[in-house]
Amino acid sequence: SSGALSVYVSNGVVYAAGYKTNDLKNIAMLWEGSSAVPLTNGDNDAQAYSVFVVLDDVYVAGYESNGTNKVAKIWKNRIATLLSSGDSDAEAYSVYVHNGDVYVAGYETIGANRVAKLWKNGTPSELTDGNKDAEARSVCVGASGVYVVGKEFNGDNNYVGMLWNNGASRMLVYEEGDLVSEARSVSVVGMDVYVSGYAGGAGAVFWKNGEPTQIEGGSMGYSISVFRP
Repeated sequence: SSGALSVYVSNGVVYAAGYKTNDLKNIAMLWEGSSAVPLTNGDNDAQAYSVFVVLDDVYVAGYESNGTNKVAKIWKNRIATLLSSGDSDAEAYSVYVHNGDVYVAGYETIGANRVAKLWKNGTPSELTDGNKDAEARSVCVGASGVYVVGKEFNGDNNYVGMLWNNGASRMLVYEEGDLVSEARSVSVVGMDVYVSGYAGGAGAVFWKNGEPTQIEGGSMGYSISVFRP
């Protein structure tokens, strides 16, 4: 079996990142047009979650297990760079390139909890303090800096969607007092910030500058892209 988890179009070529299952292990995959390119050799479980293309450079974010823990990785033109040490689980969920800088969002387990992390050119910064379980799912760069979305445990057996921007954070919910949500994707156009995800009983939701709009109940918004002619 196989699955495509991210798609990007550049110069008429369609790129997709995902996985292919081989002997009960997942191989991280990149599809470039009609060509299927394995990024890992199948010895350890791996997945590719995100692809981003700039000119002739193809960036893919994901993870590969070292046999014990998941190791966050980024592949540039099929060459892998480790983002975590492998001493604990870590995954890279999203990659975005802006003005030559490579941004990656994901998490690394520190102690008992996952810590939401942002890597810039391989250098990590922590978005959460580790007191509550959290992960970063998507990153985008806009006029007002770097935007990252994800989720953080709210201490009441649920997670709440989060938006991080330049050191500040805010919760993303559907209704005031609702503490069940998740933010999965962020897109920035001009000064407007769009986020897709899930919230409480509302199902799939998108937020524009923090204001929610229900898309469909009983569903989840995984990705968002905004185009202005």
